[in-house]
Amino acid sequence: MGASWVVTKRLIKRAFILIGGFGLNILLVQQLNLSNNSDKLILLMTLLVAGLIIERLLNEPTE
Repeated sequence: MGASWVVTKRLIKRAFILIGGFGLNILLVQQLNLSNNSDKLILLMTLLVAGLIIERLLNEPTE
């Protein structure tokens, strides 16, 4: 039971991080008021990659 709970907890945490990061990206794009769609896409992809790197750094080490 312990191992499955750890995996479930990790998946829930990752889902919240990704959902929260995506919401923040949308808010940032709206605040910057970018007119060009390619600029929006580049910004979203950059922030998504940065969020994934931060999530990887904060992830607890697996044993």
